[in-house]
Amino acid sequence: MSENAVVFQLNKEGGFYSVFFFLCQAYMYAKHKNLDFYVMDTTWYYTHTKGWHDYLLSLTVWTPEFACKYKQVHFMSHMQVPKSDYKLKDYIQAIKEIYILKPELEARADKILAQNPELISLFVRRGDKITYGEAPFIETKNLLKLVNISRDTKETIFVQTDDARVITELEEELPHAKLISTVPKDKFGSHSRIWTRMPPEERKIQTEEMLVGLQVCIKSRLCWTDFTSNVGRFLKLSNFDRTKIYASDRPIPKLILDKISNNPAYGF
Repeated sequence: MSENAVVFQLNKEGGFYSVFFFLCQAYMYAKHKNLDFYVMDTTWYYTHTKGWHDYLLSLTVWTPEFACKYKQVHFMSHMQVPKSDYKLKDYIQAIKEIYILKPELEARADKILAQNPELISLFVRRGDKITYGEAPFIETKNLLKLVNISRDTKETIFVQTDDARVITELEEELPHAKLISTVPKDKFGSHSRIWTRMPPEERKIQTEEMLVGLQVCIKSRLCWTDFTSNVGRFLKLSNFDRTKIYASDRPIPKLILDKISNNPAYGF
């Protein structure tokens, strides 16, 4: 045990994967400094009952009783982490060590994959990313051109999205394909303002749906993702070789794993 510790405070200052990327940065900082590392989840709005451990197995949750063990405790949070020179490959390794889903969530994803072993996956983000101009709206026809999926395809395609209208549009464009998704039929975009007003049980349901769907994407034989959202960048780093990036209005970045990088929360 170290004499000092780092405590990363999960909070309401960003979405799940934006906060997660800063957690990775704080985790690597602690690891490189040989400091003990904890998470604090008392103000995390994804919490249902156990906070971090509602969804993931890794890491130890900080409690005030731990304070007496250390000479100094460094508290960090979203966008409040010391600047460090980490490479993309460091973030990839951190994800492998931290992002360990609970078995019941892993099993839900594995069931979909077992029933459809050759599926490819497509991530389409709508919601507030489009509303607030953070990402361009890509019409479905154009999106399919970007990912080289033809109208005649008979592929099995898993669609991870926050907007059920994407499924309806794809059904019209791909009449011969088998389309699978976990998105509820009454969900029409993920919006941060709605998330903050959700009761804990509803947040749990929607968070689990997101995590299971993304796990299917990570484990599929080929995944297409954008890079304008933290979720899209997380998918790329979670399965670097089998995840491809699409873009409509900007060059696709050349990602060099050995190059010092900004925190992916700021973009590639």
